[in-house]
Amino acid sequence: MKITYDLKLEKLGRICSLISKKIINYILINKKLTIFLKNSNLIKYNKKSFFYKHTGFPGSLKKINNVFFIKKHGINFFIKKTLLGMLPKKKKFKNIIKKIVFRNENI
Repeated sequence: MKITYDLKLEKLGRICSLISKKIINYILINKKLTIFLKNSNLIKYNKKSFFYKHTGFPGSLKKINNVFFIKKHGINFFIKKTLLGMLPKKKKFKNIIKKIVFRNENI
């Protein structure tokens, strides 16, 4: 099963929630699922919000602005991380995240 989404001028949270709902529904029926995301560099996201990370040690909560996170890791990793946060924490969903294919078209 192949699903294609065009992320051009879509908001990050809304499109990730739609994709995660599709993943949960299709993973129960069809195990061979590939998701193609087009124009991921044109997605809208909030530049004022933060990305939080905790290492497990006391006092180690770190927050990074989304703009700096995207400069460091890239927009594709940012979208994958957002999708992984919206899915249940199971092994099969982590394997599905690996099957997401990004296709950026230059305008």
